[in-house]
Formats: sequence, C-alpha cells, structure tokens
Amino acid sequence: MRRVIAALVVAAAIVVLAPTQALAAGQVVANGGGNGTFDMATAGSHFGFAVVFGTTVTGHFECNMAGNAAFDGLHLMAVEGPVTAGVANAAAGTATFSGAGTLHMDAQKMDVTFYVVVREGGPGAGKLQLTVTTRGGAPVAAFPPETVMTGQIRVH
Repeated sequence: MRRVIAALVVAAAIVVLAPTQALAAGQVVANGGGNGTFDMATAGSHFGFAVVFGTTVTGHFECNMAGNAAFDGLHLMAVEGPVTAGVANAAAGTATFSGAGTLHMDAQKMDVTFYVVVREGGPGAGKLQLTVTTRGGAPVAAFPPETVMTGQIRVH
C-alpha cells in the first residue's frame, strides 16, 4: 500500500511539473489526476499520469483501486509504469497512450502492457479508460470508461 501511495505522489508531482518543463514546439502534454467513477455516484479508481508527445512519447501512468470500492470483486488493483507510445490531439482534447508496466491485483503481481484512452475535462466531463493485457497480448482486464469524479484531465 505504501508503494501505491508513493507512486501516486510521484505521478502527482509529474502532473504538476510536466507542463512547465515540456512545452517545446510541436509537443503536446496530456496530464491529469483524481478519482474516476463508473456510475457517477461511487468513486472508482484513483489515477495520475503525465505524458509528453513529441518526436518520442514519454511519461508515467498510475491507476489503482485501493480497497475503498470493490469493482468486480477486486479489493486491490494497481497498474503503473512508464508510458512509451501514443498519440494526442490537443484540439480534440483526446489522447491514447500505452506502456509496459506492473499489475498488482489482490495478492498477485505480473508484468503487463497497459493501454489508456483519455478525454479532457473535469468532474462529469473528463474520461479515462484502461485496458490491460499480458506482455504477449492476451487480455487481462478491460475496464469500462470512467468519468472524472474529482480532479481533471488536460490535453494541451
């Protein structure tokens, strides 16, 4: 649990610092953090990410459900890792990104590939959808889209 909290703190710092350090010509930054909701009433995941899209794609992603709301029987789920691929459209306020990371699910831990689709916006408007596969591409989890409940997602 301490690792999950520490990773969220790092992701939050990246979210704050990325816009001031990475806005060279032709670059787009997608960043955000907060709580998502699957049903517009109950908190779902806690998320944080910062991704810079330019000649390369770099960043970090963290998403977890830490026992405050079980989803499909999960009591602990965390996906985190570096972002290494993706595309962003600042005008449309959308981004898609992926990377190789680690999945912690209840008492299990495995290396995975994560895929994230985001749409810019604050509470009630922003969207985040997470899909997780094995490194070989076999499905592990495809979560439904979440709407931002607290926090914000930006693509700029």
